[in-house]
Amino acid sequence: MTAERRLTIASAVGARLVLALTTGVLAATAQAQQGMDHSAHGTPAGAPQHSPMQHDGMDHGAMTHPPVTAPSPAASVPPLSDADRAAAFPDLPPHAMHQGGSNFLFLADQLEWQDADEGSALAWDISGWYGGDIDRLAFRSEGERTNGHTEEAELQLLWSHAIGPWWETVAGVRQDFKPGSPQTWAAFGVQGMPLFGLETEATAFLGEGGQSALRLEAEYPWAIPPSKREEWRRELRTLVDYQYQTYGPREPLEPERPRYYPNMDVHHLLIMEWAHRLFGDDRYAADRDTMLQWLDDALYPDGGWTYHWPQNECYVYHQLNVTFIARYLEATGDQRARAILRKSAGYYPLVHDGEGMTESWSDCSWKHYWTAAAPAGADVIAGMFDDPANKRAALDAGQDAYDGGQSAVYTGPWWKDLKPADRPDKVLVYDRSVEGPRGQYGVFSFGGTGRVTAVGEIGKDTFVGCLIADRREKPLPLDAALQVATVEARLKPDGGHWQNARYCSGRERFSQIVTPEFATLCVRYRITRPAWGHGSTDEPFEGIQQWLLCQDRLIGRLTIRALEDTQCAGLWGRLRFGMRKEIEVGENGWYKYGGLLAKVHAHDFARVETAPSETFFLDKPEGYRSREILLKDDQATSGKTPPYPYRAGHERYFLGEVLPYWSEPATEVSQVHDGAVLGFSFRAGGKRYTVLHNVGETAVKQAVKPAGAKGVVWSPGGPQGEMVKWSGGEVAIPAGEQVVVVSP
Repeated sequence: MTAERRLTIASAVGARLVLALTTGVLAATAQAQQGMDHSAHGTPAGAPQHSPMQHDGMDHGAMTHPPVTAPSPAASVPPLSDADRAAAFPDLPPHAMHQGGSNFLFLADQLEWQDADEGSALAWDISGWYGGDIDRLAFRSEGERTNGHTEEAELQLLWSHAIGPWWETVAGVRQDFKPGSPQTWAAFGVQGMPLFGLETEATAFLGEGGQSALRLEAEYPWAIPPSKREEWRRELRTLVDYQYQTYGPREPLEPERPRYYPNMDVHHLLIMEWAHRLFGDDRYAADRDTMLQWLDDALYPDGGWTYHWPQNECYVYHQLNVTFIARYLEATGDQRARAILRKSAGYYPLVHDGEGMTESWSDCSWKHYWTAAAPAGADVIAGMFDDPANKRAALDAGQDAYDGGQSAVYTGPWWKDLKPADRPDKVLVYDRSVEGPRGQYGVFSFGGTGRVTAVGEIGKDTFVGCLIADRREKPLPLDAALQVATVEARLKPDGGHWQNARYCSGRERFSQIVTPEFATLCVRYRITRPAWGHGSTDEPFEGIQQWLLCQDRLIGRLTIRALEDTQCAGLWGRLRFGMRKEIEVGENGWYKYGGLLAKVHAHDFARVETAPSETFFLDKPEGYRSREILLKDDQATSGKTPPYPYRAGHERYFLGEVLPYWSEPATEVSQVHDGAVLGFSFRAGGKRYTVLHNVGETAVKQAVKPAGAKGVVWSPGGPQGEMVKWSGGEVAIPAGEQVVVVSP
């Protein structure tokens, strides 16, 4: 017989105290404390001693006391006789308590879900039954899933039959799904309570090939003596104090310690609220109020929060912030929380598309999760504020939620069946949550981010991105996406980019224009070595990019330049696409990835090739889900042993276009490199667009080709840029700025 013995002694509170789940534990304990008689407890060691009550100033004569009557011995209750006991407990026929009808029970001893940087995890231990007092159909199930993969799973279907007031037999089948190959067992046993509250199960299993197993389980959920409660309360206070001391009072922008961190601050908010209720310590209340203020301060104007100040928010964390603040509001009625959520209402309508997909190119460079949209956060906002735009966002996201819909439970107190607004379409706006353009045209969406990275912080690996969404695609409603467009200096000739290359931006100087028809984003930046703890440092290279984004295409020129004599393992250009498809190589420099087409119109690298690539920065080669177009310079392809020398001023560039398959490619595409002016020109839709970016330190005048052309000139200024008529000739470009010339 296989020794499958599991003896479990569990309590209602549980054998583990997890600080992240302190909310529920603190709430339950606080409620229990209100009804406890503490008179029998001694004063804990080290606790403050309270002075005896002072009666000197009290007027006892004014008090009215009810008369006190001592119990009479004659009124004592007589002892019980055998006849009394027989009358109270007569013999009953078997199952005399059977009342007929059916009931059901569902019990979750464990139901845990976690979503962390390392991935998601789900664990469950559930059971239930349906039937009457005698015969019932029952089930038991337990298992674990990690990152969408089942590690362990078991299901038992049983028929139970009562054989006494406290005992029943069970018989049925058990199916093991994981680990290993699926296996079926016959199951039979008994379950019941030999002592009040002591729940026991003894089940034997007969499997294939003569295998057998025995499982014993016992739970005593009521065995929590007052001394144990007090012990746990002291231990919980120790945990809360540690949380307070290590995460609590600090300056929000203090360089040495974490700054605004909303998706962690919401946890701390709830912990401090329940800690204050349980322990009555005003320090916890003050820190709770601080967290509320910081969550308000960390909101961007269009409803997004920062991730780490001052980074763009990661989509997957916005829902956590919304639902946790909503839980705090429900528990406290604190209208400050409601005001914060109202300010966040603009976020979801901007970032959700009609297919249930959302972008990740504007995330922090180490946080590109690339997941589907989720409805819970938008549904909370929609129900709380009767917001039809967020209801539309929730409905669009609900079919393919990245979390499998598990977080929908948080929407319960707020959910309403509202009429949704019309879905936004054919829009191009400036999104202040990412400080860049955002466009939505049917299933094609695109955007850019121009938020400046603070010195010492980890910078961006891309400034632009686009995607084609498709709800028919599984597991994500995504056909194809341009995830990253960048240039890099290699530390090693091969291997993942995060560990083996330098490309993250720092000290960015942006110039942006957003018009009703197109947007442009130009940037000059220092390439940096990323480091946690505000420790990123400059590298001896810079990057320069010019981009035009519109409903038909993204087209951009990317440059990498050495700022001093240095060395590295090669210079690369990259266009990364995802997910889970292969790049098809066409003719004349064309590539196809799903529904996206790409072309490298011009470059001065030595070789262009394709290769697998990571999506999330810690992905291993065997798990790569993305593919890249790589441009490598002559040093990287020389076959010599790195590092290779590079002189100050040495540079490489490429000019690329990415477009949905239904768009007509740009024509007459050419790059511009005239002194300090970099950019490109192309023709599309009967117009010529010329993007000119002055990367120098002084203003310049630049001639525009073809000579004699007329049109309009767009320059930065106002919410959408400024437009003036242009009658040909030169255009003036301030230092660090750009102009866009549009001519017939």
